[in-house]
Amino acid sequence: MATSDKVANQLNGFELTWLYFGYSYSLALTIGLIQLIGAIVVLYKRSSLLGLFFLLPTIIIITLSIL
Repeated sequence: MATSDKVANQLNGFELTWLYFGYSYSLALTIGLIQLIGAIVVLYKRSSLLGLFFLLPTIIIITLSIL
């Protein structure tokens, strides 16, 4: 049975997370843009701390949503 054919309470956490990320294009786009901005800012030594502030919350949210 495909993941999209299951009822939400039949999905495990991993399947539910990726079903949501696949459904919400705006969330995926927002997370991608924040990661891209953070990665570019980290490249410059003077702004690496600012890049960390962009990347760390995003990484934490993604990690916690997979658990």
